[in-house]
Amino acid sequence: MSASRVLRVGLVLAAALVSACASPVAPSSTAASFAGRWTYEAGTADGVNAVAGTLTLSVEGGALTGTFVADEVAPGGTPRRLTGLVGGVGRSATELEFDVLLASGRTRRHLASRAGGMLRGTWMETDWAAVTAVGSFVARQGGA
Repeated sequence: MSASRVLRVGLVLAAALVSACASPVAPSSTAASFAGRWTYEAGTADGVNAVAGTLTLSVEGGALTGTFVADEVAPGGTPRRLTGLVGGVGRSATELEFDVLLASGRTRRHLASRAGGMLRGTWMETDWAAVTAVGSFVARQGGA
């Protein structure tokens, strides 16, 4: 994937993040429809890294919380374990926004749409100063 395409994807995700931050969403009853265990698969926009794991969501006080455990495989084939805590909200019956605070200190912001038992969306990883990676993901409800 070209550098300009990666930059465009990053800018789109950054705009979505700014929009999400500019209009905070209160916890809602729609969060309950996203609770459960999800089989998670993702990749970076440049197609280099692949991620596979489990996203577990529950509802506390109308907000989504949970855990994330996955393996990320980079070129060379050596997997890196990713673990983190999840916090988010259901924006509607079909829209979800959540962050995974990784043990590394980085955050992956996810924006997703639901169709049946599947979530599809984009993610953006940030550290304290910059966007460090972007990509897309799919999660299937009822994961192992």
